[in-house]
Amino acid sequence: MNAIRGICLVAIAGLIAAASSGCGDGVGEVSSAQLDCIQNPCEYQFPPEQTGREAEAIITLRNLGDRDLEIDSMELVNTSPDVRFSDSTVSGLTRASDADWRGANGNREVSGTNPFVVAPGESIQLELTYQPQSATNNCPSGDFTNCGQLELFHNDRRADNPLVAPIRIQRAVGRIEVSPTVIDFPSPTQGVREVRSFTVRNTGAGPLMVESAALQGGASGLALTNDTGLVPPYSLSANSSTQYTLSWTPVSTEDIDTQVLIEHDVLDQAAVLVAVRSGDAPVPTIDVTPADELGEQAISVGNTTSLPFSITNSGAGVLILSSMNVDNVVPGDASLELDVVDDGGIPVVDNVSIPSNTTRNFALEFTPTLDRTVTANLSISSNDPARSLYRLRVFLGPDAPTATVVPGRMFWPFTDAGTTDTRTFVFYNDGRAPLNATNIRFTDVLDDHQYSFDASDFTVAPGSSHAFEVTYERPNDGGILIDTGTIGVDTNAPGEDTISIQLRAVNDTQYTEPDCVIIDAPASPSVGGTVTLDAGDSAATAGTLIGVPFRWGLVGPAGSEARIDPDFETTTSFVPDVSGTYEVFLTVQATVGGNNVWSQCSTEIVVP
Repeated sequence: MNAIRGICLVAIAGLIAAASSGCGDGVGEVSSAQLDCIQNPCEYQFPPEQTGREAEAIITLRNLGDRDLEIDSMELVNTSPDVRFSDSTVSGLTRASDADWRGANGNREVSGTNPFVVAPGESIQLELTYQPQSATNNCPSGDFTNCGQLELFHNDRRADNPLVAPIRIQRAVGRIEVSPTVIDFPSPTQGVREVRSFTVRNTGAGPLMVESAALQGGASGLALTNDTGLVPPYSLSANSSTQYTLSWTPVSTEDIDTQVLIEHDVLDQAAVLVAVRSGDAPVPTIDVTPADELGEQAISVGNTTSLPFSITNSGAGVLILSSMNVDNVVPGDASLELDVVDDGGIPVVDNVSIPSNTTRNFALEFTPTLDRTVTANLSISSNDPARSLYRLRVFLGPDAPTATVVPGRMFWPFTDAGTTDTRTFVFYNDGRAPLNATNIRFTDVLDDHQYSFDASDFTVAPGSSHAFEVTYERPNDGGILIDTGTIGVDTNAPGEDTISIQLRAVNDTQYTEPDCVIIDAPASPSVGGTVTLDAGDSAATAGTLIGVPFRWGLVGPAGSEARIDPDFETTTSFVPDVSGTYEVFLTVQATVGGNNVWSQCSTEIVVP
């Protein structure tokens, strides 16, 4: 197919963008609703196969040019016969189309006498269906396999033609986590607007399809919106998230008591309910026994280990457990070996209600397929307004360390010639044995790189952290420079033999980094008290913040095991456990013209 006109096309797979280059004079700035397009390709991601069960995957195409985009034809190439165009392949067009398209050749190709027209600023969705007819799906084996591609022909001369969207069968599964699961408007005032938010996160290793998110019986003046404009159904790739906002302007003095229902495609997780309420309704209180940790050292391959725990509702209202997820599993493929069951041994998949002053018994079951240590979190979402997300650490197997680095990569948007900029990574060890970091080295840099760091080996005690500084210096030779590098660190953590830290510096003033601001409280911190941290005054000075823009880090004094939790929300906290100086780091990520940029700031909390 020949290109006719020059239009800029950006493709996102649910939350994934395919192109971010500029498109010349007269064409609008390239950007997308999802701002991590640099790291992710445009592709279809199907969940694990289940014979006879249909699954859908969607990519979204947006015309950010100033002229019509024409799509001439689409074809499935080198893929399984179990993958086909859906009955409603194209959706989202706002302009009536006179295209007379017909599926041909067993739903392998779609074309018509006239093209589909996508107006400037318009987005459309292209849907494929995957329905395996047997255990053999004619795709390569593996955890995440390539299975052909969609080729789409269009009239944008500046973009690749055809647009190619790979098709992947994901055998690793997505997991949904929603936080918080209770939205309170405690003291509403008639006519005064109040705003609350919650985050939908995919904590699994595979894709997650959010099928719907809607209020169940609304109230006057109450509205639900997605902050990035995503409309279900949409896909969340592994370790990605999106945020929703609830705004309420009361039109009367009546209280509200409703829910947001979030439906998804994870087979062993129930739909998630987010409670929305106001006034003096009775509230539940969640208590978990044991309170902090589940663990067992004596495990054997092929045998099931059961770790019991109980949940008590000590409050006055009914406690609703909207989900119990096992997440942050290390190594990741062990996630399929873990299940949460009730006291009858039945997997927990539905919302669980616990009346006031009642206890329910559960267990975490682990059936290892390999001889190794596994660490994880058991995350329990409930409608307890004081603790809507309860986390238990999980350790299975012999004592071992874990290795987590925050943030996992760093970007220097602009550094004046001849000046230096030092930024900090924090290594955490949540395991039960010392973490040894050795052989710290550059693994991939330009010939004349400008990065430096202290390459000394270090050890992180269980429950502790270590700050690792990297300095970038721009040479004096002017011009636009791009300096890249990767730091490799060998560790003794199972599943994390080598950790890679991505480094990138772009010395160009168009890469305007966001403002990084930390507000901390209280003014007089104390051992055992709560220190609240707020990144809400941080903002993009150009472009926009990404969907989950914040990453917190904490380095405490000797002997401290304090951690920031959660480490990705706008507002977070930690509890000092010893006297001394606690250094808090905040990394803020934004996108400018389709390019991701970072900034970092820090503050010290002195606890007497």
